Amino acid sequence: MVIKRSRALLIGALSTLPLWALPAGAADTAAASSTVDTQTLPAANWQVRTDRALAHALYELAYSPSMDALFVASAGGFEDNAKGVVYQLDPESLEVQKRWALPGQAFGLAFDEATKTLYLGDTLDQSLIRLNVETGDTETLQLAKPAPEPAEGEEKPFGPNPRQLVLSPDGQTLYISGVGTESVLWVVDTKRFTLEKTVTGFGEWATGLALDADTNRLFVSTYKDNAVRVVDTTDNTLVDQWPTGGKSPLNLALDKANHHLFVTHAKSNAVTVLDTRTGKQVTSIDLGGDSLAAAFDAPEHRLLVSQRDARKLSIINTDELSLEGQLPLETAMPNSLALSPDGKRVWLTLKQPIKKVGEVYKAEKPDHVATLSPAKR
Repeated sequence: MVIKRSRALLIGALSTLPLWALPAGAADTAAASSTVDTQTLPAANWQVRTDRALAHALYELAYSPSMDALFVASAGGFEDNAKGVVYQLDPESLEVQKRWALPGQAFGLAFDEATKTLYLGDTLDQSLIRLNVETGDTETLQLAKPAPEPAEGEEKPFGPNPRQLVLSPDGQTLYISGVGTESVLWVVDTKRFTLEKTVTGFGEWATGLALDADTNRLFVSTYKDNAVRVVDTTDNTLVDQWPTGGKSPLNLALDKANHHLFVTHAKSNAVTVLDTRTGKQVTSIDLGGDSLAAAFDAPEHRLLVSQRDARKLSIINTDELSLEGQLPLETAMPNSLALSPDGKRVWLTLKQPIKKVGEVYKAEKPDHVATLSPAKR
């Protein structure tokens, strides 16, 4: 079912926890600037060019090369009437260029360059929102219905709730991990904006996605059983399952040239590397703490990994499969990552600590967005 909405409210330039854990945050506020001076981080010879306080409950980011714009999803808070916001930022200064109020809340994010369309997962409403950033028009697609109330003494199943979104290279298919007690994979036809298929059999808490369109395979990490499941995208069926070699896998990144799948983990200190041809573990790279988001920089042969609890950004050399350096980010918790195609610019959301105020969890300060620039080798 598609629910058509009126034009989303567009406001001009005047103005991690992991996704599955759904931390509560304070209600959205107007963007506030707190740019810091450029500083060199000697641990890996990178620069933090800009660090800007933006809003509460920030989650994923997406960069558009054709528009040279950065999009940031905000859930807008977790009160009953909270609504999400998408920000379009200047990728250098992080000044707000546009702001759209959404009919739901925003967590996961994917951008279609050809149609200038943002896809946003509303985890709390089990739905998908699409936003045309040129017109401001939105539509909502319901992915699942709320589970019926359980019988007395029984526990209500969790989810499935949309977590991560991956768009096919032709822009015609969107894959969404549905994290829950009985996890699923949603396959959406973006042209008709309809749910094409709900793939079951993912066990508890399907989390990350990585698409290898050249071999018609989609990799899905599953948190509770420490596994990666393999989907044949020609007919969207499960065909294989591999152990990750770590505990509580979260996100995935793919190095197609070397047949390597990188797996981050919430409850072990290593990013593991699997051979995508066999499913066997190639190696384990110790980061000395948890790992969350992962972004593969193919031109520079490196993998960027956010470490939320350890408050670091780690850089892995993907040729040598070794830890190259770590950037301390002690003032906030690094969450989601976005990367320019040339690898010269990196963007990161930085979460603030939250505490319970009454029945709602809130952060005292808004979350941040930072722009990082790696040094040339």
